[in-house]
Amino acid sequence: ILRRSSKENIFYLNNRLKRSLWYRCILEMFAAAKVSKDLGDLSYLHKSIQCAYLTETLYQVTQRKMDVLLNFNDYYNSSYYNIAKALEKEGILNCAYKYQNKDAKVRNPCEISTEVYALALNLFFTYAHELNSSPHETITKLRESSHFIEFQTAVAELQAINPSTIPEEQKLPFFINIYNVMAIHGIVLVGPPKSLIDWRYFSAIACYDLGGFPYTLDKILRILRGVGARKTKLDKSFRMGDPRADHLIKKPDPRVHFALAMHNKSSPKPSIMRESNLDQRLQSITEDYCAKHVIFDKTKSEVTISKIFFWYLPDFITVGQNKGVLHWIRPFLTTSRQETLDAILRNPSHTIKYVYNWTFEVHV
Repeated sequence: ILRRSSKENIFYLNNRLKRSLWYRCILEMFAAAKVSKDLGDLSYLHKSIQCAYLTETLYQVTQRKMDVLLNFNDYYNSSYYNIAKALEKEGILNCAYKYQNKDAKVRNPCEISTEVYALALNLFFTYAHELNSSPHETITKLRESSHFIEFQTAVAELQAINPSTIPEEQKLPFFINIYNVMAIHGIVLVGPPKSLIDWRYFSAIACYDLGGFPYTLDKILRILRGVGARKTKLDKSFRMGDPRADHLIKKPDPRVHFALAMHNKSSPKPSIMRESNLDQRLQSITEDYCAKHVIFDKTKSEVTISKIFFWYLPDFITVGQNKGVLHWIRPFLTTSRQETLDAILRNPSHTIKYVYNWTFEVHV
């Protein structure tokens, strides 16, 4: 992995470091290397190397043990590994039951997507209070319920659809709904992701069969981000000749990020999408999200926003124009909040703070 990186990295630790700290650094290096290899993203390994360098430097300067200074638990927690193994064991999620009516006329894919999403939301909303108070125990109970069996039977119909038959104007609501259905399905089977690494494993492995082709959450997000979208580390491009690339949205809309529910405290609220009122719904959910997750501190000239804006920053900035993410957010704020933002932007030293809370929560 180090040889494949853009620059050669040399890692060493001063032999005066206490053995426990040296061992923890090595453990983190191994774990970060595995994560980087699995996700095809060397930034995890580079971050770990930088922490080790910093540990070494600070030790040489202070001659003190550095255990409490750096956090070595980013990769040492194995929850992402458990998620990956559990999803691999489940296989393609909507194939727990084989679709039995393949000779029947295939229904409209958008109609199926709204029906299965309604079932998925009903599954969560039925147990909402219990899920928010004791998620682990409730998810186990939910997994064994008749509601979940009904849901699994319904999503099997997606095996028979042909995404190529979906008109361009229906692709966006269809893939938004399928993304959200799959997220709920995966959470019920393996539990909610608790960190960005958990989510990246989750979205790279959770998979549906749509007309004979596998679609992971990663791939659907790439479709939703559309033609010409600049690649980020959190989504995967299609290889040349991949038929799934034919479904890339031709006119991508950044508001789509606020239609994708990950069911935590910083996640957008779930909402079924339909072609008939798509623009109004996207506008409404984006305004609702910005109302809750854009926070101003006038005394510090600081704006706190969700890390969604950071992870997919290229989608929110205008190339060739000196306009950043806060300018993109502005139209979705009320008039009084726009004035507050304008006052902060007039301060050349204003700052942006990105936050995200992975605590599981069912938004009712």
